[in-house]
Formats: sequence, C-alpha cells, structure tokens
Amino acid sequence: MKWKIYYDDGTTFSDLDGTPDLAPAFGVQAVVCSPDLWGCGDIVGLIDYLSQPGMHKCVRFGRLTTNKKYADVLDMARSDRDIGSDRHVYERGDYYWWRGD
Repeated sequence: MKWKIYYDDGTTFSDLDGTPDLAPAFGVQAVVCSPDLWGCGDIVGLIDYLSQPGMHKCVRFGRLTTNKKYADVLDMARSDRDIGSDRHVYERGDYYWWRGD
C-alpha cells in the first residue's frame, strides 16, 4: 500500500481501492503515504497548485469535524501499519493534493 486517505466518517480509501481521482473528494482528515506522494495546504496553496501548468490535478478537501472524531481518525492514521515505516501523516490541511505519479 502506497497511500491511504482517512475521512471524518471513519472510512478510508487507499491505492488498493483505486486511483486518487476515484477517492471521495470531501471530508478528508488525514493522508498517510510514503514521502512525496501527497501534500496538504491552505487555500492560498490550493490556488498556487491549481495555477501550475502541466500537472494532472487531483484535489481532496478537508472538513471541520468534532474534536473526538478528529482525534479518533488521527489515532487510526498515525498507528496504521499498512504503510511502510517511512510513512508521513499529512493532517490539518484545508485541501490535500496528489503529487505522485
């Protein structure tokens, strides 16, 4: 498994489920991946990303949720062993963008 997205309703979507374009677009709380496959940022960063020429764009959006739901999702993401030891947890993003191949 190369990456996994964690949603506010407790569901996940990974590269084993499909391509980044097929992942649900809203409710992302965290993305776990090997380095450099996903990134996250704020609205200004989103505009910058979308304005760059020559890249296939794939954006997934975060959502406000309760502290309890957020903590539960982050616990799952941080402890997930399906991703290799070099995994990185992207969290607290307004949006998450695909930057891999």
